[in-house]
Amino acid sequence: MTAVLITLNEIITAGVAITAFALLLYSLAFNLRDRVAMSFSLLMVIIVTINAADAIAGNSNSPAVVELLMLLQWAAIIWLPAGMTLFSGALLFTTGKAIRKKLHLIPFLISAIFTVLLVWGQLLGDIIQDASPAPHFTPTVWSALFVGYYSITLFINLNNIYRARLRTRATTTRRRISYLLFSSLALSVGSFPYLIYSSDIANQLPQVFWLLALVFNIFTGIFIVIMAYAVAFFGVTQPDRVVKNRLARWLLQGPVTAVLTLGVVTIVRRLGDRMGNPYSALVPISMVFCVLLFEYLIVIYGKKIEQILFYGANHKDVRLLETLQERLFTHADVQQLIETTLASIRDLTRSNFAFVANVNDTQLDLIAQSGVSSDQPRSRFFPEILVLFKQRSKSLSHLAYDQYTLLPLHSTAPLLADNEGDSPELIGMLGIEGFEYDSLDEDQAESLSLLQERISMTLEDRRAQERVFLSLQALTPELERLQQLRAITRFNEEKGALLETTNTNFGEVAQWVKNALTHFWGGPKLTENPLNELLSLDSISDDDELSSSNQLRNVLREGIQQLRPQGSQQYTNEWLLYNILDMKFMKGMKVREIAAQLSLSEADYYRKQRIAINELTKVIMTIEGKVHQRDNGGQE
Repeated sequence: MTAVLITLNEIITAGVAITAFALLLYSLAFNLRDRVAMSFSLLMVIIVTINAADAIAGNSNSPAVVELLMLLQWAAIIWLPAGMTLFSGALLFTTGKAIRKKLHLIPFLISAIFTVLLVWGQLLGDIIQDASPAPHFTPTVWSALFVGYYSITLFINLNNIYRARLRTRATTTRRRISYLLFSSLALSVGSFPYLIYSSDIANQLPQVFWLLALVFNIFTGIFIVIMAYAVAFFGVTQPDRVVKNRLARWLLQGPVTAVLTLGVVTIVRRLGDRMGNPYSALVPISMVFCVLLFEYLIVIYGKKIEQILFYGANHKDVRLLETLQERLFTHADVQQLIETTLASIRDLTRSNFAFVANVNDTQLDLIAQSGVSSDQPRSRFFPEILVLFKQRSKSLSHLAYDQYTLLPLHSTAPLLADNEGDSPELIGMLGIEGFEYDSLDEDQAESLSLLQERISMTLEDRRAQERVFLSLQALTPELERLQQLRAITRFNEEKGALLETTNTNFGEVAQWVKNALTHFWGGPKLTENPLNELLSLDSISDDDELSSSNQLRNVLREGIQQLRPQGSQQYTNEWLLYNILDMKFMKGMKVREIAAQLSLSEADYYRKQRIAINELTKVIMTIEGKVHQRDNGGQE
C-alpha cells in the first residue's frame, strides 16, 4: 500500500510541475502585460521549481543530487511569500487600491536574507538521507523564524486579496477573486515542507503521511488551475467565453494529456521493475498510445465538453460563430471553385477555353478563366454584351458573339423563394469558346445547366459574403472599443479606470476627447462618449447633481481654461492652442473664419487643432490622475 501511495504521489508531484509550467506558458502568451498576470507567472516559476525538484529528487539514487535538489526546492519555497505578496498587491492595485512600493520590497528583502542563510548553511540543519518516509533537513532557530515569516506573510496576502474582493461590486468579479483567495491559501499551505517538523510522526505513520501528501498535491494542482482560470481574465479584451474556451483547450491538450501519459508510463515501468524487466517495449508503446488516444478524445468530444461547461443556452450562437470561418469562402476559394467548374464545362463542351465575368454595377469584370484561348476575351465587348443581356434577360438563354457562346448567370434567390413574379437578376456571364449551344443533346444541355447554376450560386454567395466582410470591417473598430471597455471595467469597477488600463492608448483617448468636443453642445458623441464611464466625473466636476454629459462638458471646459495663458486674450502663438479650442468648439466658428483670424492656412489649422486636442487630453488625464491619487489616500 505504501509503495502505491509513493508512486501516485510522485506522479501527482510531477503533474503539478507540468501543469504549473503549462500555465506559465499560457500566461506568457496571452496576458503577460497585465500586472496580475505577470505576478502570477512568477508564482508559477516558483511552483514549477518546488515540484520539479521534489519529483526528480524522489527518483534519484545519488545523495549529492538529492541534497542539491532539496536545497533548490527550499530556495523556491523561501521566495514563495514574496511572490504571493507581489500577486496580492497587484490584485489590490487592479481593483483601484494602491500599496506603497516600499511595502512590496520588505518580503523580497527578507527572502533574500533567508536565501543567504540557506546558502551559508545556517537556515537548515543536516540532511537525513535515509530517513523514513523521505529525506529531509533538520530544523534550526532560523528555520523557526522562517516559519513565522511564512505564516505572517500568508495572513497579510490573504487579507489583501479579501480587501480586493470587498472593493468589487460585480457578482462575477467577486466570485473570481474568491477563487483566488482560496487558491492562494491552498498554494501556500500545500507547498510548505512539513517533514522538517513532523518527521517523527511521519516515521510512525508512513501510510498516513503519504496519503496526506497525495491529497495536498492533488489540491495544489487543482487550485493552481482555478487560480489560472481567474487570472486568465486579467489584461485581455476577448469575451469570457473565448478566454474559457482557450484555457480549457490548452489544459486538455497540454497538462492533462501530459500528466495522464506520464502516469500510464510510470505504472508500466514500475510493473516492469517488479517483473525484472525495467525497460520493455511497452514503455514507448504505451506513451505513444496514450498521447494519440487523449488527443483523439479531445478532437471528438472537445466541442461537446465546451458546450456543456461554457456555452449553455447560447451554444447555437457560439457554434455559428465558430463555424463561420469554415463556411465562408475567400476570394481564392471562390476563384478555385469557379475554375474547377469551368474545367468540367470544357470537358462537357470539348472547348479549349471558358471564362466567367461578374456583373459589377454597369460593367462586367473578368474573375476566372480556364484553358488557353486563341483570342482572350476583350473587355471592349463586355459593355455591349451586358446591354444585350439586360434587354433580353428573360428570354435570352444564350448568345453567340465572336468565337464565344455566352450564357447568362442569374440570381437563384427568386427560384429559392418560389416567387415567379420577379425576374431573376443578372449577376454574371459564362463564355465558352468554339462551341455551338445547339450541338448539345438533351443530357448534355441538362448537365451544362446544372454547372451554369452552380457558378450562379457561387457568384451569389460571393456577393453575400462580401457584404458580410464589409459589415465585419465596419464593426471592427466598435468591437475593439467594446472589448477594451470590457477589459477596463472587468475587475476595476472604481472610477479612474482610464489611467489603470494598458489597453487604452493615448491616441484613442484623444479621439474620444475630439468626439466630445465635436458634439459639445449636444449629440451622441457627447452623451455616449466612453469618457462618461471612465472619468471620475463626480470628483472632477463641481456639481455632482448634473448628468454625466453635463459633467463631461464641465470637465472639457475646465481643461480648455487650463490651457489659457495669463492676461487678456490675444492672437499670438502663445494663445494659438487655446484660441483654436475656444473659437472652434466653444463659439462654433467655421474653420475658414478661424484660419483667417489666426493667419493660418486650412491645412496648418488642422495640424494645430490636432496638437490642441492632444494637449487638452493630457490636461484631462492629469486632472483624472490627481483625483484618483487623492481618492486612494495619496499612496503610490
